[in-house]
Amino acid sequence: MNPLLRKQFRIAIKQLTDSSFQDFIAFLFSTAHGDSFTTLKQKHDKGSDGVLNGDTILAAYGPENYTLRAFKKKANDDYQSYNKNWKSTHPNWMVIFNDDFMANMVQHVDALHVGATKIGLSELVQKVESLPWGKILRIGEYLGIPSELLINDLLGHVVNDLIRVNDAGQATSLRPHAIYIEDKIAFNYIESEIQNATDEYYRCLEFFDSTQAILREHTPMEVSALRSRICTDFNSIGGTFADRFRGLLGRYCQARPSDDLYVFAVTVLLTFFFEQCLIGAKVEGERTC
Repeated sequence: MNPLLRKQFRIAIKQLTDSSFQDFIAFLFSTAHGDSFTTLKQKHDKGSDGVLNGDTILAAYGPENYTLRAFKKKANDDYQSYNKNWKSTHPNWMVIFNDDFMANMVQHVDALHVGATKIGLSELVQKVESLPWGKILRIGEYLGIPSELLINDLLGHVVNDLIRVNDAGQATSLRPHAIYIEDKIAFNYIESEIQNATDEYYRCLEFFDSTQAILREHTPMEVSALRSRICTDFNSIGGTFADRFRGLLGRYCQARPSDDLYVFAVTVLLTFFFEQCLIGAKVEGERTC
């Protein structure tokens, strides 16, 4: 995440308190771990805010105003319940806090349970960052973070991921607009593919301004190298235009093939360059790139 988006997550999580914080932790862990996490009803949880991997009990604490005395009391109460109801069958204890842990808090938790996992605000944000982008978007929506911030950050990551492997290239030019985009699509796709390709273009179009702004944050040499790489990779793939486009998509998403949002962001970038006539045949009357 970029610093601004990371700050948005920190602020949103820190503002959650009491049952709202516990509900968020349940949502976050369910999203991150799926069936490996079990949520328990708060009135009958016996000192547990959830069970992870069948052996770890969560204790979430989200005070409105922190005091060490209140933290110690909460930790003592939770651990007493854990020790009575869960420890014999669930040997691991995890304490989750809606701010960053301080040394005296860590010492107190360790004194209660040697090897206890301690997750504070920074670790919660890191946990969100480690997830596939589709799940990050779900969590961002839960916290009320505008989806535009998340999508723009994702597009930035896609550009960075592709630029990072380049170190040379030729001069680039400003982005033109493909005037006859539907003619261009029809010229590059076979008839049975035209409607789907057109629909996908207009889905991607919404994010072209963000893509262009992100590209402008990089040096001309970096963008030139990116363009050069895409051209070289595209020309190395055989088949129809659609086959080559899918080949690029698979190549650039091979590290995250099941991350649907990341795949969509790569699709946006490649469609942007298709409109820019970097790849695909040009139509008569189209501005030269």
